[in-house]
Amino acid sequence: MIYVITDNQFLFAGIELILRKYEITVYQLSADDLRSHKVRKDHVFFIECPLREENLHSLRKLYQYGARVCYLMRSSIECDRKNASQFIDITTEMNVFIAKVLKTINNSACPPAVNIVRLTNQEFTVARLVLCGHSDVDIASELLITKRSSQDHINRVLKKLGGKSVADIYLQRNVIYGSGTTLQKQKSR
Repeated sequence: MIYVITDNQFLFAGIELILRKYEITVYQLSADDLRSHKVRKDHVFFIECPLREENLHSLRKLYQYGARVCYLMRSSIECDRKNASQFIDITTEMNVFIAKVLKTINNSACPPAVNIVRLTNQEFTVARLVLCGHSDVDIASELLITKRSSQDHINRVLKKLGGKSVADIYLQRNVIYGSGTTLQKQKSR
């Protein structure tokens, strides 16, 4: 079971949405709830809120029962510790965060690879414009193509991403921008 110890509702909702994609259920606890919570070895705890002195006994209990503990930090400087796998920078790219979370949960040696989709230059431009909030008409006028051509480009991007609606482009934005850097590297060669 996965638990997030935080008072930040937005952070919890974000983690819950990310892990729901992988069919992993997440529960929220406050630092005070931790005192009466039953801990088992297969539990994973992500701690974001600062713990007060009276909660240190509960933290000791987590380690005593063998639960895995990760601390969610807001900057990479805070994460620069000896045991880097225990400290996660929540301001990094979301795919890196997911990989660290899944590595912690599965305790595997290799995190999942980030998908890189081969987009043409035109498809990348169309995807970027969609991410900026442009409609198919706006894209057509900006790229000096017909509305039908812009819809075709959007459909090709969706097909390559395995999506069905424009919302899937937003969900796959890290993959799209990863493909854009691949495109730029290929051009520079």
